[in-house]
Amino acid sequence: MPDYDVSAVALTSPPAIAPQTTYRPAISVRNNGLFPAVATGTLQAYFAGQRVFYSEVLSPSIGPGETGEAAAADEWTPTNEGDHIFFGEVTTHLDQDTRNNQLAPTTVHVGPPPPPPAPATLDDVVEALAPLSTEETLEAAVEAIPPTPATEPTLEEVRDKLPANPATEPGLLAIIEQLQLLGMESTAQAILSQLQTGTGPTSAPNDYAAQGKTPVGTSEAVALTALDPTRAVLIQADPANTGNLLVGQDFLQPTGDGALAVLLPGDSISVELDISAAALHVIATAPDQNFYWGYTLH
Repeated sequence: MPDYDVSAVALTSPPAIAPQTTYRPAISVRNNGLFPAVATGTLQAYFAGQRVFYSEVLSPSIGPGETGEAAAADEWTPTNEGDHIFFGEVTTHLDQDTRNNQLAPTTVHVGPPPPPPAPATLDDVVEALAPLSTEETLEAAVEAIPPTPATEPTLEEVRDKLPANPATEPGLLAIIEQLQLLGMESTAQAILSQLQTGTGPTSAPNDYAAQGKTPVGTSEAVALTALDPTRAVLIQADPANTGNLLVGQDFLQPTGDGALAVLLPGDSISVELDISAAALHVIATAPDQNFYWGYTLH
């Protein structure tokens, strides 16, 4: 047995039948020597007599008698469908048998691109939101909301299928913001208006009453009215806004005087407010802005 010798075993990437997508080509390499070895070499592909890929390859250290993989430094995205022929060569420092360094010519048939993933359904959205019971699960669940919902769920679907006990107010706002960014405005508003933060679907306390999308400009603040004293008021700036929103009480000005909070596009806030003492107002720093708001029903 030689002290140092590696041999090219087979092409491990791309597969023999390869959809037209991106690969990092690689060769399976066996260490036939008595000492650990690092394999280096080259790998190239030809299509219709023309070279369409070339890269150096490198393996990690491979133990004696073991097999490893020498991966290409570059990725490969085939531009043609049909048969491609791969050639490769590997070696190692002080290689004592170069007769086994060549990769046998290997045919890879490139087929059409893989079909796109099936669009997400309402059930996918429901499954993503189902774990929401504590703030600790909120971030992971919101991130799991599928990025390409197939259709806009109806209000009835939301009411019937989403959990009755989602997370607390910041959790609801995070869910609503995520769904709005996905273009699911009706779903977001249905959650705000129909889902409870209480203990069950039949309990009236702590429901959210949604007031929907509300326009606001720079000349006159919008007063949030029709509230009984002491409510948790939820306000979210429309993610499509081009300016900021100022939230405050009486005498709120677009300069920011009297503001309790500044909401950038997509930002939200929950305010515990006794409106018998002072009304809550919203004004914008640019014309033609929008916000969503709602409040708890105790």
